Amino acid sequence: MYPVHVVLFTCAITRAVHLDLVPDLSAKSFVLCLKRFIGRRGIPNLIISDNATCFKNEEVKLSEKLLLLGIGWKYIIEAAPWWGGFWERLVQSVKKSLLKVVFRSSIRYDELETILCEIEGLLNSRPITYAYHEDTEEFLTPSHLMHGRRLISPNETKGADLDKLESKIQLTKRMKYLKLIRDHFWVRFTSEYLVNLREFHKQGSSKSRSIELGEIVVIHSDIKRYKWRLGKVVSLITGSDDIVRSAIVKVLTGKTNKQNYIKRPIEKLYPIEVKSVETVTDTELNARNDAVDESNDFSDTKYERPVRIASRNGILIRRLMGQF
Repeated sequence: MYPVHVVLFTCAITRAVHLDLVPDLSAKSFVLCLKRFIGRRGIPNLIISDNATCFKNEEVKLSEKLLLLGIGWKYIIEAAPWWGGFWERLVQSVKKSLLKVVFRSSIRYDELETILCEIEGLLNSRPITYAYHEDTEEFLTPSHLMHGRRLISPNETKGADLDKLESKIQLTKRMKYLKLIRDHFWVRFTSEYLVNLREFHKQGSSKSRSIELGEIVVIHSDIKRYKWRLGKVVSLITGSDDIVRSAIVKVLTGKTNKQNYIKRPIEKLYPIEVKSVETVTDTELNARNDAVDESNDFSDTKYERPVRIASRNGILIRRLMGQF
Protein backbone atom coordinates (compact mmCIF):
# COMPACT_ATOMS: atom_id res chain seq x y z
CA MET A 1 0.00 0.00 0.00
CA TYR A 2 1.33 3.43 -0.94
CA PRO A 3 -0.26 6.84 -1.55
CA VAL A 4 -1.01 8.04 -5.07
CA HIS A 5 -2.51 11.26 -6.38
CA VAL A 6 -5.14 12.24 -8.94
CA VAL A 7 -4.55 15.16 -11.32
CA LEU A 8 -7.77 16.77 -12.48
CA PHE A 9 -7.98 18.94 -15.60
CA THR A 10 -11.18 20.72 -16.61
CA CYS A 11 -11.87 22.89 -19.65
CA ALA A 12 -13.43 26.26 -18.82
CA ILE A 13 -15.17 26.34 -22.24
CA THR A 14 -16.49 22.83 -22.86
CA ARG A 15 -16.73 21.88 -19.12
CA ALA A 16 -14.93 18.62 -20.00
CA VAL A 17 -12.96 16.76 -17.32
CA HIS A 18 -9.72 14.78 -17.62
CA LEU A 19 -8.44 12.59 -14.76
CA ASP A 20 -4.96 11.09 -14.48
CA LEU A 21 -3.10 9.14 -11.82
CA VAL A 22 0.42 10.06 -10.65
CA PRO A 23 2.68 8.30 -8.10
CA ASP A 24 3.87 11.46 -6.31
CA LEU A 25 3.71 15.28 -6.24
CA SER A 26 7.02 15.96 -7.95
CA ALA A 27 7.42 18.31 -10.90
CA LYS A 28 8.63 15.39 -13.02
CA SER A 29 5.44 13.39 -12.41
CA PHE A 30 3.27 16.38 -13.25
CA VAL A 31 5.19 17.16 -16.46
CA LEU A 32 4.77 13.54 -17.58
CA CYS A 33 1.08 13.77 -16.70
CA LEU A 34 0.77 17.00 -18.67
CA LYS A 35 2.42 15.37 -21.68
CA ARG A 36 -0.12 12.53 -21.54
CA PHE A 37 -2.89 15.11 -21.34
CA ILE A 38 -1.53 17.01 -24.37
CA GLY A 39 -1.15 13.77 -26.34
CA ARG A 40 -4.84 12.97 -25.80
CA ARG A 41 -6.49 16.41 -25.63
CA GLY A 42 -4.16 18.86 -27.37
CA ILE A 43 -2.08 21.82 -26.14
CA PRO A 44 -3.96 24.30 -23.92
CA ASN A 45 -3.30 28.02 -24.26
CA LEU A 46 -3.51 28.69 -20.53
CA ILE A 47 -3.57 26.68 -17.33
CA ILE A 48 -5.17 28.18 -14.22
CA SER A 49 -4.60 26.31 -10.98
CA ASP A 50 -4.94 26.62 -7.24
CA ASN A 51 -1.95 27.36 -5.03
CA ALA A 52 -1.04 23.78 -4.20
CA THR A 53 2.30 23.40 -2.43
CA CYS A 54 3.58 21.00 -5.08
CA PHE A 55 3.02 23.66 -7.76
CA LYS A 56 4.57 26.49 -5.76
CA ASN A 57 7.64 24.52 -4.69
CA GLU A 58 8.41 23.50 -8.27
CA GLU A 59 7.24 26.73 -9.91
CA VAL A 60 10.59 27.50 -11.58
CA LYS A 61 10.97 24.03 -13.10
CA LEU A 62 7.36 23.95 -14.23
CA SER A 63 7.59 27.41 -15.78
CA GLU A 64 10.59 26.36 -17.85
CA LYS A 65 8.83 23.25 -19.15
CA LEU A 66 5.59 25.10 -19.91
CA LEU A 67 7.46 27.91 -21.65
CA LEU A 68 8.92 25.39 -24.09
CA LEU A 69 5.40 24.12 -24.82
CA GLY A 70 4.03 27.65 -25.21
CA ILE A 71 1.59 27.26 -22.32
CA GLY A 72 0.78 30.08 -19.91
CA TRP A 73 0.22 29.44 -16.20
CA LYS A 74 -1.74 31.51 -13.69
CA TYR A 75 -2.70 30.98 -10.05
CA ILE A 76 -5.98 31.99 -8.46
CA ILE A 77 -5.94 34.08 -5.29
CA GLU A 78 -4.98 32.05 -2.23
CA ALA A 79 -7.84 30.81 -0.03
CA ALA A 80 -10.36 32.00 -2.64
CA PRO A 81 -11.48 28.99 -4.72
CA TRP A 82 -14.55 30.91 -5.93
CA TRP A 83 -12.20 33.05 -8.04
CA GLY A 84 -11.98 30.11 -10.40
CA GLY A 85 -15.62 30.46 -11.36
CA PHE A 86 -17.91 27.51 -11.96
CA TRP A 87 -15.11 25.26 -13.17
CA GLU A 88 -13.59 25.46 -9.69
CA ARG A 89 -16.92 24.31 -8.23
CA LEU A 90 -16.85 21.36 -10.60
CA VAL A 91 -13.30 20.53 -9.49
CA GLN A 92 -14.32 20.70 -5.84
CA SER A 93 -17.33 18.45 -6.43
CA VAL A 94 -15.17 15.82 -8.11
CA LYS A 95 -12.50 16.07 -5.41
CA LYS A 96 -14.96 15.65 -2.55
CA SER A 97 -16.80 12.79 -4.23
CA LEU A 98 -13.57 10.95 -5.06
CA LEU A 99 -12.23 11.40 -1.54
CA LYS A 100 -15.41 10.09 0.09
CA VAL A 101 -15.66 7.07 -2.20
CA VAL A 102 -12.04 6.02 -2.77
CA PHE A 103 -10.53 6.95 0.62
CA ARG A 104 -9.56 3.82 2.61
CA SER A 105 -10.70 1.57 -0.23
CA SER A 106 -8.52 -1.39 -1.05
CA ILE A 107 -7.77 -0.79 -4.73
CA ARG A 108 -4.79 -1.71 -6.89
CA TYR A 109 -3.09 0.97 -9.02
CA ASP A 110 -4.44 -0.39 -12.30
CA GLU A 111 -7.93 -0.75 -10.82
CA LEU A 112 -7.90 2.87 -9.68
CA GLU A 113 -6.80 3.93 -13.18
CA THR A 114 -9.78 2.08 -14.62
CA ILE A 115 -12.20 3.64 -12.12
CA LEU A 116 -10.88 7.12 -12.93
CA CYS A 117 -11.36 6.54 -16.67
CA GLU A 118 -14.94 5.39 -16.10
CA ILE A 119 -15.65 8.36 -13.83
CA GLU A 120 -14.18 10.68 -16.47
CA GLY A 121 -16.58 9.23 -19.03
CA LEU A 122 -19.54 9.74 -16.68
CA LEU A 123 -18.57 13.34 -15.97
CA ASN A 124 -18.15 14.15 -19.65
CA SER A 125 -21.59 12.70 -20.36
CA ARG A 126 -23.42 15.06 -18.00
CA PRO A 127 -25.69 17.68 -19.63
CA ILE A 128 -24.49 21.26 -20.06
CA THR A 129 -27.39 22.40 -22.25
CA TYR A 130 -30.51 20.96 -23.83
CA ALA A 131 -31.35 18.92 -26.92
CA TYR A 132 -30.55 20.19 -30.40
CA HIS A 133 -31.93 17.29 -32.48
CA GLU A 134 -35.53 17.68 -33.57
CA ASP A 135 -36.23 13.96 -33.34
CA THR A 136 -34.55 13.10 -30.03
CA GLU A 137 -34.40 14.40 -26.49
CA GLU A 138 -30.61 14.03 -26.30
CA PHE A 139 -28.84 16.90 -24.58
CA LEU A 140 -25.49 18.52 -25.27
CA THR A 141 -22.59 17.18 -23.19
CA PRO A 142 -18.83 17.89 -23.03
CA SER A 143 -18.37 14.67 -25.03
CA HIS A 144 -20.33 16.21 -27.93
CA LEU A 145 -18.00 19.20 -28.00
CA MET A 146 -14.90 16.98 -27.96
CA HIS A 147 -15.96 13.96 -30.03
CA GLY A 148 -19.21 14.95 -31.71
CA ARG A 149 -21.18 12.33 -29.78
CA ARG A 150 -22.05 11.25 -26.29
CA LEU A 151 -19.72 8.59 -24.87
CA ILE A 152 -21.69 7.23 -21.91
CA SER A 153 -25.29 7.48 -20.77
CA PRO A 154 -25.64 7.69 -16.96
CA ASN A 155 -28.54 5.26 -17.04
CA GLU A 156 -26.38 2.77 -18.94
CA THR A 157 -23.68 2.52 -16.27
CA LYS A 158 -25.04 -0.70 -14.83
CA GLY A 159 -23.08 -2.70 -17.42
CA ALA A 160 -23.23 -6.46 -17.73
CA ASP A 161 -25.01 -8.75 -15.31
CA LEU A 162 -22.06 -9.77 -13.19
CA ASP A 163 -23.93 -12.74 -11.73
CA LYS A 164 -23.94 -14.36 -15.17
CA LEU A 165 -20.21 -14.03 -15.76
CA GLU A 166 -18.58 -17.42 -16.19
CA SER A 167 -15.58 -16.68 -14.03
CA LYS A 168 -14.18 -17.40 -10.62
CA ILE A 169 -16.15 -16.23 -7.60
CA GLN A 170 -13.37 -13.93 -6.43
CA LEU A 171 -13.22 -12.17 -9.81
CA THR A 172 -16.96 -11.62 -9.78
CA LYS A 173 -16.82 -10.22 -6.25
CA ARG A 174 -13.95 -7.92 -7.20
CA MET A 175 -15.78 -6.56 -10.22
CA LYS A 176 -18.88 -5.95 -8.10
CA TYR A 177 -16.74 -4.11 -5.55
CA LEU A 178 -15.19 -1.81 -8.18
CA LYS A 179 -18.59 -1.25 -9.76
CA LEU A 180 -19.98 -0.30 -6.34
CA ILE A 181 -17.24 2.31 -5.89
CA ARG A 182 -18.04 3.87 -9.28
CA ASP A 183 -21.77 3.92 -8.57
CA HIS A 184 -21.23 5.50 -5.16
CA PHE A 185 -19.12 8.20 -6.76
CA TRP A 186 -21.85 9.00 -9.31
CA VAL A 187 -24.51 9.33 -6.60
CA ARG A 188 -22.33 11.61 -4.47
CA PHE A 189 -21.17 13.72 -7.42
CA THR A 190 -24.64 14.34 -8.82
CA SER A 191 -25.85 15.42 -5.39
CA GLU A 192 -23.08 18.02 -5.01
CA TYR A 193 -23.17 19.01 -8.67
CA LEU A 194 -26.87 19.89 -8.64
CA VAL A 195 -26.44 22.01 -5.52
CA ASN A 196 -23.52 23.82 -7.16
CA LEU A 197 -25.61 24.49 -10.27
CA ARG A 198 -28.16 26.37 -8.19
CA GLU A 199 -25.51 28.24 -6.19
CA PHE A 200 -23.73 29.26 -9.41
CA HIS A 201 -26.90 30.81 -10.83
CA LYS A 202 -27.49 32.74 -7.59
CA GLN A 203 -24.17 34.58 -7.89
CA GLY A 204 -24.13 38.15 -9.12
CA SER A 205 -27.44 39.04 -7.49
CA SER A 206 -28.33 40.23 -4.02
CA LYS A 207 -31.47 38.10 -4.19
CA SER A 208 -31.72 34.39 -4.80
CA ARG A 209 -32.56 33.92 -8.47
CA SER A 210 -35.77 32.01 -9.03
CA ILE A 211 -36.59 29.69 -11.90
CA GLU A 212 -37.65 31.68 -14.97
CA LEU A 213 -40.45 31.04 -17.46
CA GLY A 214 -39.13 29.23 -20.54
CA GLU A 215 -35.96 28.11 -18.77
CA ILE A 216 -34.41 24.68 -19.34
CA VAL A 217 -33.83 22.83 -16.07
CA VAL A 218 -32.51 19.55 -14.68
CA ILE A 219 -35.31 17.77 -12.79
CA HIS A 220 -34.29 16.05 -9.57
CA SER A 221 -35.66 12.52 -9.18
CA ASP A 222 -35.22 10.04 -6.33
CA ILE A 223 -34.22 7.00 -8.35
CA LYS A 224 -31.56 4.39 -7.68
CA ARG A 225 -29.53 5.00 -10.80
CA TYR A 226 -29.33 8.64 -11.61
CA LYS A 227 -30.77 9.47 -15.02
CA TRP A 228 -30.60 13.06 -16.17
CA ARG A 229 -34.05 14.35 -16.99
CA LEU A 230 -34.50 17.81 -18.45
CA GLY A 231 -37.51 19.91 -19.30
CA LYS A 232 -38.79 23.38 -20.11
CA VAL A 233 -40.58 25.57 -17.56
CA VAL A 234 -43.95 26.50 -19.10
CA SER A 235 -45.73 27.93 -16.06
CA LEU A 236 -44.77 29.39 -12.68
CA ILE A 237 -46.89 28.86 -9.58
CA THR A 238 -46.69 31.47 -6.82
CA GLY A 239 -47.75 31.27 -3.20
CA SER A 240 -49.85 33.70 -1.18
CA ASP A 241 -46.72 35.83 -0.74
CA ASP A 242 -46.35 36.18 -4.55
CA ILE A 243 -43.07 34.25 -4.46
CA VAL A 244 -42.56 31.45 -7.00
CA ARG A 245 -42.86 28.16 -5.12
CA SER A 246 -43.28 25.60 -7.90
CA ALA A 247 -43.47 25.25 -11.66
CA ILE A 248 -45.09 23.20 -14.40
CA VAL A 249 -42.42 21.63 -16.59
CA LYS A 250 -42.82 20.15 -20.06
CA VAL A 251 -40.76 16.98 -20.63
CA LEU A 252 -40.29 14.59 -23.54
CA THR A 253 -40.68 10.90 -22.71
CA GLY A 254 -40.35 7.62 -24.56
CA LYS A 255 -38.98 6.89 -28.00
CA THR A 256 -41.77 8.93 -29.57
CA ASN A 257 -40.87 11.99 -27.46
CA LYS A 258 -44.39 12.27 -26.08
CA GLN A 259 -44.94 15.60 -24.33
CA ASN A 260 -45.90 15.39 -20.67
CA TYR A 261 -46.44 18.10 -18.07
CA ILE A 262 -45.29 17.64 -14.49
CA LYS A 263 -45.46 19.90 -11.45
CA ARG A 264 -42.35 20.25 -9.29
CA PRO A 265 -41.21 22.55 -6.45
CA ILE A 266 -38.42 24.92 -7.46
CA GLU A 267 -36.17 23.19 -4.92
CA LYS A 268 -36.07 20.22 -7.30
CA LEU A 269 -35.42 22.24 -10.47
CA TYR A 270 -31.84 23.12 -11.34
CA PRO A 271 -30.81 25.51 -14.17
CA ILE A 272 -28.36 23.97 -16.64
CA GLU A 273 -24.74 25.15 -16.88
CA VAL A 274 -25.05 27.01 -20.18
CA LYS A 275 -27.88 29.54 -20.23
CA SER A 276 -28.83 32.04 -22.95
CA VAL A 277 -31.09 35.00 -22.19
CA GLU A 278 -30.81 36.88 -25.47
CA THR A 279 -33.53 36.77 -28.15
CA VAL A 280 -32.97 36.59 -31.89
CA THR A 281 -35.16 36.75 -34.96
CA ASP A 282 -35.63 33.77 -37.28
CA THR A 283 -33.41 35.49 -39.86
CA GLU A 284 -30.57 35.91 -37.35
CA LEU A 285 -30.93 32.33 -36.17
CA ASN A 286 -30.84 30.93 -39.71
CA ALA A 287 -27.74 32.99 -40.44
CA ARG A 288 -26.01 31.61 -37.36
CA ASN A 289 -27.15 28.07 -38.07
CA ASP A 290 -25.21 28.21 -41.34
CA ALA A 291 -22.04 28.35 -39.26
CA VAL A 292 -22.86 25.22 -37.25
CA ASP A 293 -21.84 21.78 -38.47
CA GLU A 294 -25.12 19.88 -38.82
CA SER A 295 -23.30 16.61 -38.12
CA ASN A 296 -22.83 17.92 -34.54
CA ASP A 297 -19.14 16.97 -34.66
CA PHE A 298 -17.56 19.99 -32.96
CA SER A 299 -14.18 18.34 -32.62
CA ASP A 300 -13.29 19.08 -36.25
CA THR A 301 -13.56 22.80 -36.97
CA LYS A 302 -11.09 22.78 -39.82
CA TYR A 303 -13.70 23.22 -42.54
CA GLU A 304 -16.32 25.37 -40.79
CA ARG A 305 -16.51 29.09 -40.29
CA PRO A 306 -15.21 30.04 -36.81
CA VAL A 307 -17.99 30.41 -34.25
CA ARG A 308 -17.54 31.30 -30.59
CA ILE A 309 -18.51 28.47 -28.24
CA ALA A 310 -20.79 30.79 -26.26
CA SER A 311 -22.61 31.80 -29.46
CA ARG A 312 -22.87 28.19 -30.57
CA ASN A 313 -24.34 27.10 -27.24
CA GLY A 314 -26.86 29.92 -27.45
CA ILE A 315 -27.95 28.71 -30.89
CA LEU A 316 -28.44 25.17 -29.60
CA ILE A 317 -30.57 26.37 -26.70
CA ARG A 318 -32.73 28.52 -28.97
CA ARG A 319 -33.25 25.56 -31.29
CA LEU A 320 -34.69 23.67 -28.38
CA MET A 321 -37.05 26.51 -27.50
CA GLY A 322 -38.71 26.09 -30.89
CA GLN A 323 -39.43 22.40 -30.22
CA PHE A 324 -41.83 23.12 -27.35
